[in-house]
Amino acid sequence: MQRFVRNAFLTIALIFSSLVAEAGESRVDLAVQKLSDAAHDGSVEAKVALGKIYDLGILADQDSIRAAALYREAAEAGSAEAQTLLGQMYFGRPGFPRDEAKAFQLFSLAADSRDRHALGLLAECYRLGYGVAKNDAQSDTLRAQAIESGDGYSAYLQSNFDKGRADYLKDIEYYDPTSEEAQKTKAEIARLDKSANELVLLAAERGDRFAQYNLSQYFRRGLNGFPKDDSEALRWLTLSAQGGNFYAQHLLGVLYRKGEGVQADKARGDRWLAIAARNGHPDSAEIMADKSVASVDVSASAVLLGIAVAVVLASAIHESDSSGGTTSATLEEMPDINHPCYLKDLMSDTDRVMNACY
Repeated sequence: MQRFVRNAFLTIALIFSSLVAEAGESRVDLAVQKLSDAAHDGSVEAKVALGKIYDLGILADQDSIRAAALYREAAEAGSAEAQTLLGQMYFGRPGFPRDEAKAFQLFSLAADSRDRHALGLLAECYRLGYGVAKNDAQSDTLRAQAIESGDGYSAYLQSNFDKGRADYLKDIEYYDPTSEEAQKTKAEIARLDKSANELVLLAAERGDRFAQYNLSQYFRRGLNGFPKDDSEALRWLTLSAQGGNFYAQHLLGVLYRKGEGVQADKARGDRWLAIAARNGHPDSAEIMADKSVASVDVSASAVLLGIAVAVVLASAIHESDSSGGTTSATLEEMPDINHPCYLKDLMSDTDRVMNACY
């Protein structure tokens, strides 16, 4: 029943997004006002959604203090999603005080409700020593729980850890293949390689856009035991780009313009480059500097507004199952606003909890 309600809500939100695209900013203002009214009437879901609007600065001016107030009200009402989002804010939004201890407390509260994102972030707190003493064993335990609960980000991180450990052991074997330690590591290398591949695929399937990007490169180049497959490479790269990864958006634009691994489509390539440039990719901005970027952006701006409304409204029902992926393969600019790395550009210190994003 819960999944049915969520899917029905998503459908309504996506239909509404098309109306926004047609009607423009007046419809956006109406949507924000409706959410404000619902939040004022006590709707926890509306408070979370409205908080995201002010937190991300979409559909309204960015306002960390107002976002935090809305998150705090929802968090006090028991919303694990709001507890997680408020915890992220305490890691240093512009204009908002950094407090790692409060962030840790909020992640802990949300983790008690088995919020998968909170479990993953709490694991990182223990790994990096944010708000709590470092504890690798506790970090590993929490990350495993997060993965089991469906957190793609944690699966992506664990895949990277396993791959890094396997590469380290391979170096030992390469430089001294006859050593006793090298012989003992062969089975462990095979185990770690297998685990890393399984986890990156799991993370990608659950919608982690960074895992999707890595997987696309494995298929594109035939790396890490994955076969060379242009169609699979394109599929995962497109999903990553749709999820808001500007590296994927840039590469997709380049590939479409060159016709490399995909049928050449200069117009589509330019569109992706314009999206990547708007999202801050410097190479895309340079490529598009001599082009009519404004015309590309104007044609997409109404759609962006509509999709932003759809994403925020759809997120008002917090997904608690383990399904991942994007809502629609046609929504090229839909961001994954629940991904822990999405807010990296608002962080004052991106080399801390968000250090695994890129």
